[in-house]
Amino acid sequence: MFPVAVVDELLKTSGLPTASEMHSAPLARLRELTGADAVLYPVLRAYGSKYHIVSTDTVVRVTARLVDTRTGATLWQGAGEGRSGSGGTNNGFLGALIEAATTKAMTSSTDAAHDVSRMANQRLFRSLKAP
Repeated sequence: MFPVAVVDELLKTSGLPTASEMHSAPLARLRELTGADAVLYPVLRAYGSKYHIVSTDTVVRVTARLVDTRTGATLWQGAGEGRSGSGGTNNGFLGALIEAATTKAMTSSTDAAHDVSRMANQRLFRSLKAP
C-alpha cells in the first residue's frame, strides 16, 4: 500500500495526470509502475450539501472495486453512503427557518461532507464482497 499523494504524483509524472486517465490505464502498466498485485478503483458518486429552505442534507456516496493487476479479475467490490441532515424540528416554520440559518452560518466555514465521508468509507469497507 502506498499513500494516495505518492501514487497520485507517480501516475501524474508517468503520463496519467487525471483520475479518468488513471482509471483507464492498462493494469499491466499500473503493475509495472507500482509493483502492485491489485488496484483499488474508488468512484465518488455524490459529495456535498444541499441547502433547502428549512434544512440541510449532506450526502457522500462512494463505490469501489479491487482488481487483480495480473488477471483483471474483480477481487471484491462495494458501496457506501454517509448522510446527515438538519432541520425539521417541531418548532414550527419560523423555528425551523432560524435553525437552518444558524446551521448554515455555523457550517459555512467547514465542509460537512468531509465528516460524512468517514461514515461513507466505513460503510463501503463493511459492504465489500467477492463478486
